Amino acid sequence: MSFYLLELGVSSMRNNVQKINHIFLKKMILSSIAQIVVLGLLIIFVRNYMNHSQLNTMADDLLVKDEYTIDQIGSYQILGNKYALDLELHNLGDMRKLDSIKFVNDVKEENKLYDCTVLNDKNFQLCKVNNGYYFGISAVKSGKDTLGYILASKKYHPAFFVPVAYDLFLIILTVLGTFIFNFMFLFLSIKKKIESNTELLINFISVEKDVDKSLSKIDIDEYKILAEKFIEEKSEIALLQKDKMYYEAKKFIAEQVAHDIRSPLAAINTAVSDVSSIPENRRIMIRNASKRINDIANNLLLQSKNTLLEENNVGNEADISPELVFVVLDNIVAEKRYEYYKSKFDIQLNTSNCSYSCFAKVNLASFKRVLSNLINNSIEAINFSGLVTLYLRCNDKNVFISIEDNGCGIPQEVLPKVTQQGFSFGKKNGAGFGLSYAKKYVEQLSGEISIHSEINVGTKVTINLPRSNYPGWFCKSLNIQPTSVIVVLDDDPSIHDAWNEKLGHLSEVTIIHFSKALDLTPNKICELDATLYLVDYELLADNKNGLDVIENLKLNNKAILVTSCFEDVMVRNRCEKANVKIIPKSYVPYIPITIGENTPLTRKLVFIDNDEMMRTAWAFAAEEAGINISIYPSPSEFANEISLYPTDTIIYIDADLGNNIKGELYAKDLYAQGFTEIYLATAHQPDYFGNMPWIKSVVGKEPPFLSRESAI
Repeated sequence: MSFYLLELGVSSMRNNVQKINHIFLKKMILSSIAQIVVLGLLIIFVRNYMNHSQLNTMADDLLVKDEYTIDQIGSYQILGNKYALDLELHNLGDMRKLDSIKFVNDVKEENKLYDCTVLNDKNFQLCKVNNGYYFGISAVKSGKDTLGYILASKKYHPAFFVPVAYDLFLIILTVLGTFIFNFMFLFLSIKKKIESNTELLINFISVEKDVDKSLSKIDIDEYKILAEKFIEEKSEIALLQKDKMYYEAKKFIAEQVAHDIRSPLAAINTAVSDVSSIPENRRIMIRNASKRINDIANNLLLQSKNTLLEENNVGNEADISPELVFVVLDNIVAEKRYEYYKSKFDIQLNTSNCSYSCFAKVNLASFKRVLSNLINNSIEAINFSGLVTLYLRCNDKNVFISIEDNGCGIPQEVLPKVTQQGFSFGKKNGAGFGLSYAKKYVEQLSGEISIHSEINVGTKVTINLPRSNYPGWFCKSLNIQPTSVIVVLDDDPSIHDAWNEKLGHLSEVTIIHFSKALDLTPNKICELDATLYLVDYELLADNKNGLDVIENLKLNNKAILVTSCFEDVMVRNRCEKANVKIIPKSYVPYIPITIGENTPLTRKLVFIDNDEMMRTAWAFAAEEAGINISIYPSPSEFANEISLYPTDTIIYIDADLGNNIKGELYAKDLYAQGFTEIYLATAHQPDYFGNMPWIKSVVGKEPPFLSRESAI
């Protein structure tokens, strides 16, 4: 009995399973029929909609239905104004992004060759060519007369015409829908397994720790293969990225060297072509060009060792120092004139009177590279002959350098791209580094660069840099006492002529010239009793340089080094250590000359502040007010020259001098040394300090000599 019941139960279960299978099959069939009907209706609707949409889109693109435009084109055709007609069609083609558009007198041949469809209005037709090309025919009429036709063509993407075979597309969609529905159950049955393995795979890809442990938990073979492939490709990508960076860096170095070294090398080759006699100006040019080549090479080597491809690392900030902009420009212009002396290019330097003594903080090698590249760009923009002019202007806060040419100019649409690295315009072998490097470098100096250009007029590049204070080595002006004796030691006759011209109007001043250091003996020094010595650094006929002569004869307090080697850091440092000022030779014709009293030092005011911005502000304010001022960044630097100042010198000291040095305490030390005219220049109120009998007064940070209640 029990066996029978068991067999009956099994049989019943089998019957139930069969019934379930029949019901499922029936529902599947009904569902498939329903899907076919719904999908068929949907496809018919989509087909009609796409046909209508395609037709409207092509009509809007290819047909000219605007009556105003039709009338304009018709009038141009009647008047025979082909230029205006072509311009109207060109503007219409650009606006609609057409491949071509033209005006023809007849379209019979087009109607024969191509499949054309006449729209509701017989004046308009759409024709299919091939490969997705369509063209529209728009009749241009004047009254009842047909003047011609506008043919506009455009190629459409193949996806634009899907579906093409609608019946086949219907069958594919129906079969695909049924297939997806039937196999959905299989997907649901393994859904959990897929989800768990997918989560493991995602964790494996996103987390680099415990790789082997995560991989062992994945039990889908395909996922394991994908994970192992990911490991291999990740290693390959890392190697490829490393190789790519290496080759990009190598390419960057090669291109930049080729671009930057061309100008100074050409200048050297030109100068040494005639070695029968080398005057100092040519010798200076050779030395400067050689130094620039060396600086370029050193800079590239330094960058390649550090972060060569780092976008903002375009100059070595450690080498930034105040540089006399006029002399830098003068040297570059001289170098370019030698470089292009056989060409019909005129390179000029136009400088305002107030800008000869303008300084800006730059890296000298990088700054010269920028200027050289910009001048090269201007010269390359001139076809045969022309003019390149450099302008130098300045105000209290900024220095403005403009490089202007009358070359071919740059189109307005190209102008925004010219500062992009690698972009070159109008040059056969351009590497695209000049303007991009200039922009990055000027912005690194907190400056700005702007470019203005007009086609067939020329281009003007303007650099705006912050103006800096005068460096300690620079001699801005000469204060000459009446009845002075001035000794000039230089092996270049042109410098002797320059000093005669500069000082010749001073009738009471005696100028004595020497060309050899051997003639300037200690006995001769005693005999001359000169008050000022103007000494060259390079004395080719002597074994000693000018600084050696000054130090050996102990002329530190009376001598000024007049040299073209002022850019040499070693020379600057040695002069500052020896308390000897420098006059660049190019600055000699422009250095201001004042006649002072017979006092050891004509400067009557001292300002000590560790803030460079405040030092610059006081220097410019003193220059405007016509006041002689000495500015020091620290008490230690003032201490080096304190013996030069009388005790009645007016001294302004900042309250906070950095390095835990209080201005009021340093003022007390100065008071103990005999100085009595001491002022505290600070933003604090006087009651902040208490009683300070050694301080004459507490003033603000603004230069007090600009006010009526001046302390001077």
